[in-house]
Order: sequence, then structure tokens, then C-alpha cells
Amino acid sequence: MSSVDVAALVRELHPRLHDAKITKIYQHSPDEIRIGLHIFKEGRTNLVIEAGKRFHLTKNPEIAPNFPNHSPCFFANTLPGAG
Repeated sequence: MSSVDVAALVRELHPRLHDAKITKIYQHSPDEIRIGLHIFKEGRTNLVIEAGKRFHLTKNPEIAPNFPNHSPCFFANTLPGAG
């Protein structure tokens, strides 16, 4: 993904994600994370980010791993609005 792609995605998703609250963060693989969100007036959804390939919202995410990775815990503890 180029910087133009990322800018377009941010512009498109900003109105929906502006007041969203992060509920959980999962790391499915070294290149993919899923951020659980609660969007005001919409409910729960997930932001899936796979490095260099995809960046989208979904209501039907992959099943979370049984054992959490430490990276999502770090993000949840340091990002404002998380947890």
C-alpha cells in the first residue's frame, strides 16, 4: 500500500472512527492485527490491518487466538481510549 492508499483509507474511515473506543486488540500473525472497536451509534466492529495488503472494517472477524501475544497487551495499555 502506498501513502496515497493510506491517506484515502484514513479520509474514508475517519468520520466513523473518530469517537470509536478500542475494546480489544488481537495479533493473528506477525503481519496482521485486529482491533476490536465500539463505534458510537453503530455498535461493535473490527478493524483488520494486514501490513502492506489490507485495512478494513468487518463484523465477521477471524476467531481470536487462544493465547494472547504480548504486543496487543502493550498497545492496549498505552493507547488512549483502549480498554
